Amino acid sequence: MNTSLSYSWRINFLAKKNVGITSDVVHVVGWKLLGHESEDDVPNAGYGEFKSKTRLTIPQEYDGDFITYENLTKENVINWITSSEDMESVYNYVDGDLERRKNSLEIVGNGNYPWNIVGIAST
Repeated sequence: MNTSLSYSWRINFLAKKNVGITSDVVHVVGWKLLGHESEDDVPNAGYGEFKSKTRLTIPQEYDGDFITYENLTKENVINWITSSEDMESVYNYVDGDLERRKNSLEIVGNGNYPWNIVGIAST
């Protein structure tokens, strides 16, 4: 059995405010990191997730690297998150959540449904 694990990001919300003469400054990001496990040819055999929000530090002055709201990319926002959070702990939590979910459910394949079991009369 070949198992592969991949991760994906979801940005749930951006909170913005005016700071001095600069408008639309993002100061909070709501986000979710998802871990997806695939086994052989079964995509999404399992998943784990971690949801949080990150409060960003807003400098009093910008040294030229300010990104206007209109020019933000998902990569910019993910970089803010990963530089502000303990990502090793986040990935560990996602992996643990995936294992907890996998161990709490049983996938029943075709042919093993209650109506296919020998000795049960069908109607």
